[in-house]
Amino acid sequence: MVTSEKGRTMIEAQRDSRRQRHISALNEVQKFIDQFYDNFCERRNEIREKSHIFVTASDTEIEEIMSGLTDELLVSNEIAYVNGVWDKVSQHRNARKADSDQLRDNFDSLRMFQKKGSQGFLNKLREDLIGIAFMLEDQVDALLVEYKEKDEKRYEAEHADNDVFYDEVVQADQQKFEGHYAVWKESVVQFHKIKQEDAITKFLTRMNSEEFVNPLSRVAIFDEMRTEQMTLFENRMKILKSLDNQRPTSMTKLFVTQEEEKLRQFNDESAVVFDGLVDKLAKDMANTNEDIDIAEFDLKDFMTKNDAQLEEGQTFDSIMDDRIIPTT
Repeated sequence: MVTSEKGRTMIEAQRDSRRQRHISALNEVQKFIDQFYDNFCERRNEIREKSHIFVTASDTEIEEIMSGLTDELLVSNEIAYVNGVWDKVSQHRNARKADSDQLRDNFDSLRMFQKKGSQGFLNKLREDLIGIAFMLEDQVDALLVEYKEKDEKRYEAEHADNDVFYDEVVQADQQKFEGHYAVWKESVVQFHKIKQEDAITKFLTRMNSEEFVNPLSRVAIFDEMRTEQMTLFENRMKILKSLDNQRPTSMTKLFVTQEEEKLRQFNDESAVVFDGLVDKLAKDMANTNEDIDIAEFDLKDFMTKNDAQLEEGQTFDSIMDDRIIPTT
């Protein structure tokens, strides 16, 4: 078949038109690929940034919570306070687990978004190129294989990097909360030690206070004893002065007997007063000793229930013997 010059020119013009449309289609798809990748990266960055902001804020709050485990705060609170600290940290741990799960879901959704977009542009490109008919269908499919391989290589690297990001978040959280738990657990041990030492210190302070060292009740008894001693002394001195002032000629047996009787009466009356004061002192000391026994019992009972970690070879009885009994 012989083709005229005019026919060849027309065919060549059609082929050139198809080539230009083919190139234009490839350029347009490249723009789509670039824009789609930019969109993918923007979504990826938003996912990561959202997780990062949440974790950073959570870390700050946890640090503030854990700062409540100082010795000063431990000694001024009860075990419920210490347990409450870990309850609050555990709430963060649960929230962090939910956040890392959401991070995984978001990355998985991003992967599906990417695959759907990639497959969509490949299908659209195939349809357009076959419709333009600059290349045969098998040539178009071969070209699409190149696009697909390049696209898959780029995004597999991106998805792998997202997987690494997720794994690092999970591992970092695990390490952080293991560390927080170790600190909290040590604070529980410290709490019991501090509470025990505080109880001992308060006990010793009380034992050395006016309540037990020269209490007011005992001071009053001693004052009464001194007063009675002074009264007896003054009465005796009066008798001696009376004897000293008596003229020898008047120093009769009757006079001496009368003075002797006065002295005996003073002594007897004073003895009665002193016996009463001694009984009063004995009762006061017995009450004090009873209060000490009660205080010792309460202290040991507290130490036993508090159950602080002891040094090797220590017992609560040995602590009482070493630090408490010698002071009482």
